[in-house]
Amino acid sequence: MYRNSEIQNWREEALKSLNRDMEEAFRFYSAGHFEDAAAELQRLLDELPLPGMSAAESGFRRLNLTYTRIGFIAASCLEQPQEFLSIALGLGTIFEEPSGIAEAEQERLALRLRFWTSMDSAGLASCSRERFLAMLADVPEESRDIRFWHDISLWAMRNRVLEALEAAVECSLMQQTKFVRESIWLRIYLMYRIVRQEQSEHDVLSYIHALESLPQIDEFRMNILPALQQTGSWNPTLQRALDAAGNLARARGFQHELRSDDEDA
Repeated sequence: MYRNSEIQNWREEALKSLNRDMEEAFRFYSAGHFEDAAAELQRLLDELPLPGMSAAESGFRRLNLTYTRIGFIAASCLEQPQEFLSIALGLGTIFEEPSGIAEAEQERLALRLRFWTSMDSAGLASCSRERFLAMLADVPEESRDIRFWHDISLWAMRNRVLEALEAAVECSLMQQTKFVRESIWLRIYLMYRIVRQEQSEHDVLSYIHALESLPQIDEFRMNILPALQQTGSWNPTLQRALDAAGNLARARGFQHELRSDDEDA
């Protein structure tokens, strides 16, 4: 049995390895090729277990690949929410089944909460405050990393659960490393400030300027813009900045496509 610090170190190494293998999928995703991104993750899933890989790492990978693939499928099914709901609920059963392996089990508990808060935020399933707190209590501290708080912060903002956003801000401050993109910290901090009704134009502009891809722009328009409009803090300056960020993201996406074509040539 690993001690907590050993499990945390194990998770970090497993994530680094997995992220390297998912680079191609994220390249597709950033360019807006969501179906290709999901297919690439399915290819990685089909390869499991890899030769010489422990059962713990294989289970860890399967959980994370499935969770990320659900997100990619969601992006490709925006016009078919019921179709996505059926797919997601089927794939999401993996988060309800105990793995029996300590390292994978901790990841499962964290992904279970990320899955249900994401489904609730998309308006496809319900996650009450009571259910949220019960599932949160099951997640070990070492599994509450920046990825975890990034995903549940939207639910926390919409449901005004300030204590969860405070924990997310604290975690993002403690994990300010080269592996944590600035946009993640800025997103969490902006949501925290919105719930406290303290957001400034600078807070919003800082996050907009950190957005790099079309999916990030779309997520902002869908989830954060309505909250800002509700508070009356959205203005023409912010709209111009968002439009400019969208134009730059589209240009980056086009460059990704050209680079892909050049490599295939």
